[in-house]
Amino acid sequence: MFLEVTPDKDSAFVGEQIAVVVEVWSQVPLGSYPRVPGLKPAGFVCLPLDDGTRLAASQRSLGGRNYYVYPVSRDALFALAPGKNALPVLTVEVSPAGSFFSR
Repeated sequence: MFLEVTPDKDSAFVGEQIAVVVEVWSQVPLGSYPRVPGLKPAGFVCLPLDDGTRLAASQRSLGGRNYYVYPVSRDALFALAPGKNALPVLTVEVSPAGSFFSR
């Protein structure tokens, strides 16, 4: 299981939008996963790109393994000043689907 944070571009001009998607990848179905609040990195204005409803999970393959992919947020970031900026470290708590005995 891993958390993937994917910007749609590596760099942008001041005021130009960078869309960032945060997804949880898991080899087992999840019973619950939280929505991640909007990113708030220093040096950026952050606006949510989704309407607050939970996005549907999908299935993808990576390195010959199948994963359930759960989108947890989509945000638009706008740089306020020139220079290098980094996205903050994120953590998410998840629970596998099924009963206690089948985990």
